[in-house]
Amino acid sequence: MADQALSAKTASWSVPEELKKVRLDFFAHRCLPHLSRRALQGAIREKLFWINGKAGRKGDELSAGDQLIFKGPAHWLMPEPLADPALQVPIVYEDAAVMVLDKPAGVASHGFSARDTLTLANFLMAQRPELAAVGKSRWESGLVHRLGVGARG
Repeated sequence: MADQALSAKTASWSVPEELKKVRLDFFAHRCLPHLSRRALQGAIREKLFWINGKAGRKGDELSAGDQLIFKGPAHWLMPEPLADPALQVPIVYEDAAVMVLDKPAGVASHGFSARDTLTLANFLMAQRPELAAVGKSRWESGLVHRLGVGARG
């Protein structure tokens, strides 16, 4: 599944009439709100965004009716972490409202894009896909709180 996330993909958006003039980075963030400003700036530098058939540049302005096209890694377009059924994380307790996990050392809690696949969020997406809408951000799907951080025994 990770190979699918890393393949190239194309997506396009049309600038709506209510936006007379809008900067490329602002509109790209509106289209892909889960990406950070830094990621979007890097994508613009790498010529992953195209405006009406021409590579977009930092500072470019778009007008109503312009076409913005993204040609780049598919993981940038993924709406949530990829499910990874192969990950093994011990479930300590579970009921209808709570699931307590024993996160192994070295396993990240979450990634920042679908490029990151060996995380607790990937495990949760495989176990409970309905948790995709729960959490601080789409990449922290199902993660609400970590217990034991800084705890002394």
